[in-house]
Amino acid sequence: MLGHTGFGIERRDELRILFMTTVTASGLIFVRSLFRVIEFMMGNDGFLLSREVFLYVFDAALMVSVMGLFAWCFPGGFVTSQREEAERGGDGSRRA
Repeated sequence: MLGHTGFGIERRDELRILFMTTVTASGLIFVRSLFRVIEFMMGNDGFLLSREVFLYVFDAALMVSVMGLFAWCFPGGFVTSQREEAERGGDGSRRA
């Protein structure tokens, strides 16, 4: 899991990975939303709504992918390491 320092990944690289994870997740959610708009524009008897496979591919699979991305790069780990760094005073020394 990313978000922890001391494993050979510098802070800038962690931010880059976190940013790219967020951008990728946003893109997947956008594709899902676009599918949902097209699906509802076709109506209740439309091709997309009448076939269950499209629901699994464009709805469930995309959201499982987003969950997997954030399980791999959990933003809370980065926030925790930032908080710990602030408690140390930013220079590695512990504040009283």
